[in-house]
Amino acid sequence: MDINKVLSRNDFEIIDGILSFDCTQNKSKLNRLNVLEELGKGIVWKNVYAHYYRFLFILRWLRPNTILVDVGCGRGWLMDLIYRNRIRVSYIGIDLSLNSLKYAIRKPYKYPHFLIRADCCEKPLTGEFADYVVCLETIEHNDKNRGVSIIQWCNSILKPGGSLFISSPNRKGNQMVFPKDHDYEWEFDELSEFLEKENLEIKYIFGCFGMKKEILNTLDEVETELYERLEPYYSWHVLSPIFATLHPREAQGAIWLCRKPYQ
Repeated sequence: MDINKVLSRNDFEIIDGILSFDCTQNKSKLNRLNVLEELGKGIVWKNVYAHYYRFLFILRWLRPNTILVDVGCGRGWLMDLIYRNRIRVSYIGIDLSLNSLKYAIRKPYKYPHFLIRADCCEKPLTGEFADYVVCLETIEHNDKNRGVSIIQWCNSILKPGGSLFISSPNRKGNQMVFPKDHDYEWEFDELSEFLEKENLEIKYIFGCFGMKKEILNTLDEVETELYERLEPYYSWHVLSPIFATLHPREAQGAIWLCRKPYQ
């Protein structure tokens, strides 16, 4: 499908090259972290590797001449990596933060790409056109009802046979005290069951990162031996997303890869 036809609706307002769609919310805080830049400067935030690995995981699945929608794209981290790896994907990034999008639009991405400032709950795009929809660390910044709406909208624009990548922190039990910028964190089983309810086939679930004590307590004998061999060389910042991958239920966050079945 031609990406320009997808974006042909006449209710977008173009501001500095960014498409704006009836954006009633006004979130303009700039993302605090640019993964690639921070790594390049030698700055290691505690979960920076986990973020970077998530993006690399997505790159493994991308085929050329397809359409990818990045929901909550921030400053264009994924777009940057797609271009650096020369994957010819038509990219649509959507975010509420105009400041983040202004940063992203300066990136030298040469393949077809569009950045949209929009509230996804307002359904800025319609129709089953996307080969991939990516929604990383986004739903937890919304209350549960809005999170439901975002996931349902992501599913609605996905082609049959297309892939949805979604990541979120794992709420444990009755824990309801979230970081101040998180409105609702889903439990592991809660999100898994909802994705299946939406007729999405879960292909893989991997943990993203975790607390050292919690993850080490879940390792079997072989995994523990491997950890003990690696621990003298690598910090927990590096090892956390590796060993949390094996135990997504116990991790602090996880990523789901889902497929939309053919009708």
